[in-house]
Amino acid sequence: MSVRKTTGDQVLVAMRQIGSGRDKFTSLADLGRKLGGSPESLHAAVMGLWREGKITVSRPEGRGGTTEEERRWWMEAQGETLGHVMLRT
Repeated sequence: MSVRKTTGDQVLVAMRQIGSGRDKFTSLADLGRKLGGSPESLHAAVMGLWREGKITVSRPEGRGGTTEEERRWWMEAQGETLGHVMLRT
């Protein structure tokens, strides 16, 4: 059984559907739940969009109550833990 690969286009569509504000700010966990697939596939798609300058990424908010399920979707890049994305405007 193969895991479905997440594409950059799917990430952008999902961000527009579930993101908040003009920049469509959303968490990687919410994107992961919306798109399915694996964290690795989501991270690859997010990194591609980031390199293309289409999105920005940020650290998780310092709030309590973060679940293991949310942390599952976080990614490591350039020595930082990243948990949110937003469209670049």
